[in-house]
Amino acid sequence: MSGGSYDYLFSKVDLAAEDILARRSTPLRRAFCEHLKLVSKALRDIEWVDSCDSSEGSEDAAIRKVLGPGADKLATQELIKELDQRMTQLREWKDQLSKEGE
Repeated sequence: MSGGSYDYLFSKVDLAAEDILARRSTPLRRAFCEHLKLVSKALRDIEWVDSCDSSEGSEDAAIRKVLGPGADKLATQELIKELDQRMTQLREWKDQLSKEGE
């Protein structure tokens, strides 16, 4: 599959940034639009990986740039949440199996 996994969402984010600045350019809006450009780059890299146009993991640097210095901590927190959910599910299955075995 080539391109368009997310209907080229990154280009829509680029256009939004341009439109925002075209209407009114303040320092805060310019800073926000710079952030949107980083988000757009990450979205593009993700889309290319998910479309099999780039190798898996090649999106990581762009994602880290958006998330900033705490990116790895945020990813670790997400992993912990996922593991907690799986543990809860395993406990529920265990309890269900125990009840069925009675």
